[in-house]
Amino acid sequence: MDYSQTRMLRRAPRWAAPLAVGLLAAAAYVNTLGNGFVCDDLVQVVQDSSLASLSNVPQFFLRPYWRDPAAKDRLYRPVTVTTLAIDRVIGGGTEPRAAQFHATNLFLHVCASLLVLGVAAAWNRLVHDRETALASVREAEEAAAMAAREKELREAGRPRRSTRPTPRALRSPGTNVADIKDEPPPEPGDAPGSTTTRFWPVSPTTRGLWAVPVVAAMLFAVHPAHTDAVDSVVQRSEILATCGVLVGLWAGWQADAQTGRRRMLLLVLAGVAYLVGLGSKETAVVLPILWLVHDAFAGASLRGAPDRRKKYLAAGIALLVYLAARFHALGLETSTRAAFGDVDLLTRAATMTAVFGDYLRLLILPHPLCADYAANANPGVFCRTFGDDRAAVGALVISAAGVLGAWSWRRRSPIGVWLPWVPIGLLPVSNLFPIGAIQAERFCYLPSVGACVALATLFVPIRAHGVWNGARRFAGVLAVCAGLALCRERNPVWGTPESFAEALVADAPDNPFGYYLRGFSRGERGDAEAALQDYSDAIRVSGDHPYLNALHRRALTYSRLGRYGEAVLDLEAVLAVQPGNWKVRNNLAMFEVLQGGEEHLERAIREYTHILTVDGQRQAPIWNNRARTYQRLKRFADASADLEEYLVLMPKDWSTWADRAACEASIGHEEEVQRIVRLLEESGHTPSDILRAEYEARLKAFREHGGGR
Repeated sequence: MDYSQTRMLRRAPRWAAPLAVGLLAAAAYVNTLGNGFVCDDLVQVVQDSSLASLSNVPQFFLRPYWRDPAAKDRLYRPVTVTTLAIDRVIGGGTEPRAAQFHATNLFLHVCASLLVLGVAAAWNRLVHDRETALASVREAEEAAAMAAREKELREAGRPRRSTRPTPRALRSPGTNVADIKDEPPPEPGDAPGSTTTRFWPVSPTTRGLWAVPVVAAMLFAVHPAHTDAVDSVVQRSEILATCGVLVGLWAGWQADAQTGRRRMLLLVLAGVAYLVGLGSKETAVVLPILWLVHDAFAGASLRGAPDRRKKYLAAGIALLVYLAARFHALGLETSTRAAFGDVDLLTRAATMTAVFGDYLRLLILPHPLCADYAANANPGVFCRTFGDDRAAVGALVISAAGVLGAWSWRRRSPIGVWLPWVPIGLLPVSNLFPIGAIQAERFCYLPSVGACVALATLFVPIRAHGVWNGARRFAGVLAVCAGLALCRERNPVWGTPESFAEALVADAPDNPFGYYLRGFSRGERGDAEAALQDYSDAIRVSGDHPYLNALHRRALTYSRLGRYGEAVLDLEAVLAVQPGNWKVRNNLAMFEVLQGGEEHLERAIREYTHILTVDGQRQAPIWNNRARTYQRLKRFADASADLEEYLVLMPKDWSTWADRAACEASIGHEEEVQRIVRLLEESGHTPSDILRAEYEARLKAFREHGGGR
């Protein structure tokens, strides 16, 4: 082995590698600072007024992630919400500044890249130190055996073969002492006939301990599959959870090698890091499993390992604290929005096999990328059997990865310990438990740690010279440069809602979600005709499974153009699939009212009545809307009865009290009119002379005509 390069690497300052990794991570995402808010950012950041003050931070730990009580995703991520609040306060409080949020995401990604560098190097140093200690023990045992053998030979009067028991002579019995040259001792496994398996693909002196971690951190810093997690503000939960896992992993390893107070402090750090990761996103739950994998890998080749149970105890305490806080905020409720819906078990298994194959492809060859997969928007993308092309390819890729992992584990290669990060990191998002998405590139953030270290092992040369080793260096440099260029190219996708939608349509033209988002953006801009076209494309692409959100939005757009008949048809199509959707039914009734005519008004009355019957008469706006419809039909008694029900739920709506007084006046209930007038006066909302005149006119009309409907 050429040791000149080792001496050259020793001359590099300690801060050179972290600086290079940090600058590379910043360069990959610095152009995100000009991006705005897209998709979930608009709901979680722009529309959430509670983020404007840090005094609300304690409340973040007592409520769900989504503030909407009707949200079907029951998530608990108080740490993520707290960081969003800090950014909003720093940025001015009232109006959130997107640049501030993206700068924080960039900083967190740089920290995660540096943690990958530190954790990979710490693992290398940890195992190398233990391997060196065991090698010394083996050398001493071999030297003692050789000394005993030479003593036996002298006593028997036979000549000694060697007077200098060097490692090469010890491992190669029969070598003449004259053939032994002064040279650095070989690595374990280099000598002919050695039974010790090479643990590192490179020299552990300097290159083995730093080369692989540095390359791995660089690959992680510029991995294009991270653009979803870094560019979307609210997806910083992936970065925070990964940072928590990496810090906890490092602290657990260090605690294994320490004693006394230092061990206790490291265990506390591991528990706190685990708790922060869980509070950021649920995927951090895999930390103890990663500990187990690394301990098993090290324990298979290292003897005399210290007691590692205490770090699992610290993780267990942190998990119990998290579960208690989650139960206090959410109760026993879990997510009710399952991306798979009611599909059969075979379809789920085949689809997730295809998805896992896609994840492995993204981690190794992240091209092409997609801004948002949203497979739940189009059930047609499901794999019904393992005979489907995507499922078959996924099964083949998973099998190949499994064979590689098992072979590497037996060979004691670093790939064997880092490759399991991929399935372990994807376990929480594998839909074993219901989640709201089938596939997303942001889910690759944590698993990519192991994938990048495994890839770095392939890119770092075994020897200093050689054609193949030069090719491996070139491939590593090319991968880093390509990742940097692709990240910078993808970042503008998350610039605005329209750019995101345009990219999604280009990335996945068969996904209706892209057309839906583009239609929504164009509708907000005021281009109703273009929005109608996009919604129609979304419905067309969805095929036999109509995209209901697009149908609903197209109906609302039709109403803006005064095309109420077409709007009613779209809403009826939605209700055919979701008959219990009271909001859609309410819109349908409103559009019937807007069409006018007694027939349409009667249909509206029937729709309002259906909502009140099915929903347990709990929707206050429906009572009010049906009352207004009764008024248009001049059924003032029915209108007054509905307004009375509404006012039971909304007693402070003084304008509705005035409307009810007008209805009572229309049917001649003078005493009720006077009671409502006194109530309004006592509350400080005195009816104006115009309202009094209207009540008097209605009472007079009732008396003159002898009653009214």
